[in-house]
Amino acid sequence: MTRPRPQRGFTLIEAIIVIVISGIVAGVVAAFIGGPVRGFVDSGRRAQLVDAAELALRRMARDLRRALPNSVRIDATDTVLELMHTVDAARYRDDPPPGAPPNVLSFTAADAEFDVIGALQNFAEIDTANDSLVIYNLTATGPASNAYVGDNRAALAPGTTATHIQLAAATLFPQASPRQRFFVIDTPVTYLCDLGNETLTRYDGYPINASQSAVDTDAELLAAGAVPALVSRHVSACTFRYQPGTSQRAGLVTLRLVLSDQGETVTLMHQVHVYNTP
Repeated sequence: MTRPRPQRGFTLIEAIIVIVISGIVAGVVAAFIGGPVRGFVDSGRRAQLVDAAELALRRMARDLRRALPNSVRIDATDTVLELMHTVDAARYRDDPPPGAPPNVLSFTAADAEFDVIGALQNFAEIDTANDSLVIYNLTATGPASNAYVGDNRAALAPGTTATHIQLAAATLFPQASPRQRFFVIDTPVTYLCDLGNETLTRYDGYPINASQSAVDTDAELLAAGAVPALVSRHVSACTFRYQPGTSQRAGLVTLRLVLSDQGETVTLMHQVHVYNTP
């Protein structure tokens, strides 16, 4: 007769000992692994913030490099930057070639048309029904030679071609450009830091205003018909500064952007040279 084998297993004490030892091992592992894991997560979050800030600053730099000379202006809070966006530029004819009809731009009487020396390179991007022409812009804040005020700005007419400019109305420009240069602009562009909502937003498509204070808030821009485009979130601080320079030396725009998210903060600064020869 075969005797039954006794059953074997863990006692309660052995189970408790295993649980205690497992807890100790888990605590030790967590102490060594938790830090690197948190560091990896934090590093990934910082990398995302850096990428977002760099993308925003590159977008601003691209617009600044296409700004009408001497059109950058910044409000008193240093958080709103505005510029006039240039579509194209060329040289106007002020002296007819031998044997050609005298279709030149006059600076002694109002003129509605003139020929272009060469041709506009980006004519396909020009909206002749809405864009404007600017000659010899010297300031963004003064009362004269200021495209925001409008004394050196005139609307284009649909008769404009790549080699011939037709203005909507005869215009007497206050000053001639020493280099016979003119610029075609389409719309102002504003970058606005809304620290309450932690956003940086780009606005365009709104009318030109003589004073920046008329369009330096989100509500004012939207009321003026501006089209918003979110550039970056998590903006905790920003500072815009502008050194105008001279006609022989480029202006300098300094952009400082601070992004914060879940305890992580990154600060990026970018400087952009602005061509200011009118």
